[in-house]
Amino acid sequence: MEDCCFICAEPLEWVAFGPCGHKEACSKCVMRMRFVLKDSRCIMCQQDAPAVFVTRAMGAFTASIPLEDFAALSHKNAREKGFQCLKSVNAYFDDEDHFHHMRRMCSFSHPVIPYQRGMKQTFPNLKELKKHILATKDLHFCDICVEHRKVFISEQELYTKAELNRHNAQGDITGPMAESGFKGHPQCKFCRKRFYGENEIYQHMQTAHEHCFICRRADPDKYVYYKDYNELEGHFRSNHFLCEDTNCLANKFVVFPSEKELKQHTALEHKDGMSKGQRREALTLPTSFQYGGDGASGSRPGAIVIGGGSGLRERSSGGRGNHATQAMIAHQHELMAAMQASMQSAQTEAQFSPEDFPAASGWAGGG
Repeated sequence: MEDCCFICAEPLEWVAFGPCGHKEACSKCVMRMRFVLKDSRCIMCQQDAPAVFVTRAMGAFTASIPLEDFAALSHKNAREKGFQCLKSVNAYFDDEDHFHHMRRMCSFSHPVIPYQRGMKQTFPNLKELKKHILATKDLHFCDICVEHRKVFISEQELYTKAELNRHNAQGDITGPMAESGFKGHPQCKFCRKRFYGENEIYQHMQTAHEHCFICRRADPDKYVYYKDYNELEGHFRSNHFLCEDTNCLANKFVVFPSEKELKQHTALEHKDGMSKGQRREALTLPTSFQYGGDGASGSRPGAIVIGGGSGLRERSSGGRGNHATQAMIAHQHELMAAMQASMQSAQTEAQFSPEDFPAASGWAGGG
């Protein structure tokens, strides 16, 4: 049975290994990890490999280097030992042709650039390479792919201006990106900026824009965003129960799914403006457990919905406000839960299911 690379699953022709001696990865994958990902660890044991040796794969007869010889390898003595050294990845080759091939891969060059005197022209940096290709071929790299698609520069796709616009908006017609199912780089409707994929735009929306934590709790698979906190506060005011106290408005995110919870918050945190009777009424929990706040089922002005959350790695269930504010709101919710539990335990003759109290079970009366 033919040996295959542990990373790309292609047949092993050339291997690269460090002092640990693991020879399960091909030289191209190891060079990509070291040059593109800046990761010098062994893929098998995770041991750091300051240097790697590259040789032809020959199964049990693949050449090896004793551990002590690895420590003695250096750029200066490589030729004395009959090796070629690729300094950018600290790799030592016993085959000159393969060394030149990997050196081209680990450089700022591209297959569209013709050979000159039998050598492929290389450039000192990506900026100069892009400038040359644009001037001589009128072709463009996708800057988003260059940053996020973890392949060699020579493996990046080139586009005409029209092709690049289609690539960003719809995806490619042919090539590896099309074969992978790529459908374009998603765009933030607020910033007009494009991102590599769903994970990247999700992180942007979570950190640069706002979402309603009450609506998110009620419908975790729906991703609705607002441009900034001013728009989100308008949503809170229209669809939920926002505390209008000056300090709470300044702290942000002091909002509740039901009018009853807002009254309880007011009685606990702003009691100076209430009589004893008003406070008693606000802190009394009705046995019906009815909650308001159904106005959120209407439209959300200024909101943007991003899909159904397919492929997203994580979810956030709270606002991005100050930690003390969120802790205060969490305290209010815990207090409510404790009061409900106390009343439920007192009514031992009545049997209820979670469906009987949808608002109490998920704090989802609004949004």
